[in-house]
Amino acid sequence: MLGLARRYARALFSLAKSENRVDEYERELELVSGLLETEKALKGVLTLPFLSLKKRKEILEDIAENFNLSEGIKRFLLMVLENGRMNLLKLIKEVFTELKEEALGIMRGVLYVPMEVEKEEIQKVENVFSDLMGKRVILRVAIDPSLIGGAKVEFKGIVYDGSLKAQLQRLSKTLLEGS
Repeated sequence: MLGLARRYARALFSLAKSENRVDEYERELELVSGLLETEKALKGVLTLPFLSLKKRKEILEDIAENFNLSEGIKRFLLMVLENGRMNLLKLIKEVFTELKEEALGIMRGVLYVPMEVEKEEIQKVENVFSDLMGKRVILRVAIDPSLIGGAKVEFKGIVYDGSLKAQLQRLSKTLLEGS
């Protein structure tokens, strides 16, 4: 599913860049995907084929008109609807935002810590990884009491483990290999 959502997001991002409307398209995608997440009945109507495609298109066109969506987003949403992929809209929006941030040199990650940390400490970790990655790093903090001490940082599945637990495991492995 992610691969499919990524293809749709890339196509829309390419169009948005060529039209110089990336922020506008992102806002409109957020609006529609948010609407479908909060209005479950509407999501059901647009994602389940119990209504004719013609009727679902009319509903989507009404949404586009009521929310004054751009023609590009309207055409994109109609294409997604015709292809039976409205259930992917939230994921498409997330990937679109990732592509935008990547183009701006922004990298998001998660900082796992055993307890709450000060904003200044988070900023220091962001700065270290910004220098390491050559991009602006923005970290979301997640509390993980199993860490004991130290921290872990994860970017798209790659983990930098500086936790006390990991350090003890490495020390134990080194000691066992040495004996």
